[in-house]
Amino acid sequence: MNRRTFLHITTGAVAGSLLGLDALADETGRSHPAYPRKRSGLIKEKEDLVAEINKLIEETCPGKGYDAKQFFDDQRFRFHRSVVRGVERSDANTERWKKKIKDKSEEEIFKLHVDSARRYWANIGIAAFIGIGQRFYDENREFLQQIQSTYKVHANYIAAFLALESKGVDEFGDHDPFNRLASYHFTRRKAELCNTHLPHLVILSYERGLNPHDIPGSTAGAITGSQMLPKIVRDFFISLSEERKNKPDFYHPEDCIVSTANYLAPHWDITHDACHPRYNDCPLKKAILAYNKSTKYALTITKIAESIKL
Repeated sequence: MNRRTFLHITTGAVAGSLLGLDALADETGRSHPAYPRKRSGLIKEKEDLVAEINKLIEETCPGKGYDAKQFFDDQRFRFHRSVVRGVERSDANTERWKKKIKDKSEEEIFKLHVDSARRYWANIGIAAFIGIGQRFYDENREFLQQIQSTYKVHANYIAAFLALESKGVDEFGDHDPFNRLASYHFTRRKAELCNTHLPHLVILSYERGLNPHDIPGSTAGAITGSQMLPKIVRDFFISLSEERKNKPDFYHPEDCIVSTANYLAPHWDITHDACHPRYNDCPLKKAILAYNKSTKYALTITKIAESIKL
């Protein structure tokens, strides 16, 4: 796939009468000179992507007849150029970071991580997230303790994850996860996000009788109150409720609590209560990084979790 064929374009323009070039715009509605002008190429790109996703769906759920085409033909479908730009910015930041830490000691590198985390905390208002984590812990204390005992994942850390990810299972993102995941197809480094998770989003939608364009999600395509990517949702999202065990509620606090613990449990070591993410061999840090591969994220989760009064 040529990355320059990446577009923010509605399916109506592809599947129906093609709109003029003024419709080939980014999320702000502005046209962009970098967009390709060969419309036949656009149709071919979309058709190839539909075929690829449907092949992956059939490999995962053979014989079910699940078809992604209807969701690509939905009038709400579009590719987001900002996804490609976001990955490019992330790659550039990674290269700058590598240069910044070159020849520095572990202590010096950790100090840079802390400085970065503190700037992030100031931007998001960390005190508010600590408050959300505390309230969520207090409201679900008994169930959290039960899950800690069963899954061996610290209750305050589960509360911290859900506070940071969905403000205590209260906000689930305002992005279209189908569109966001489809857009990753046009990136180099993260194209696997599309191939891995978009088929599972389609499968989930069929299993739930939903349209994926109606599911709220994050900029990365994560969904549910636990903010998991679709394949992880299908693998790890569960319910202990007899009423919901066959169809867990993506937005029920208890189902989000147990599902978060279910995902973290294989990585977690509950015997390390005082482990600090400054150490690369810290088991809790490694477990947190399984959720989000960022030391800044690990520091933020730890900050919220350790601020919660048990």
